[in-house]
Amino acid sequence: MAERFGETMSMKNLQVMPIEDWIKCIVYDTELLCKTLRETSKEHGKPIHKVLNIYDLKGISLIESTRNVSFLKQIDRTLSANYPELVSVILVVNAPSFVSGLYN
Repeated sequence: MAERFGETMSMKNLQVMPIEDWIKCIVYDTELLCKTLRETSKEHGKPIHKVLNIYDLKGISLIESTRNVSFLKQIDRTLSANYPELVSVILVVNAPSFVSGLYN
C-alpha cells in the first residue's frame, strides 16, 4: 500500500477534512485491501496477508511537518492495533531530514 502523504497531506487538505475522517478513509481502504487479500489467497491456494506500506513524504514542508508526522503516527497506531497481521513493514521515502527528528 503506497500513500503520497507529501502531496496530499497539505495544511489545506487537513483543514478541509479533520484527521479523524482521513483515518476513517484509510481504514476503509484497508478493509478493501483485506478483502482483496482474502480473494487473492483463495485464487492462489495459500495465505497472502502481509503488506508493505510505503509513505512518500516528497513535498512535505517544515510548516506542515509536525501535523503530518502526528497524522502518520496515528495511522501507524490505528493499523497496528486493528490490523496487526497486515502491518509487515512501513517504509518512509523522500522524507526531509527534519522529519526523522520529529518522528522519534
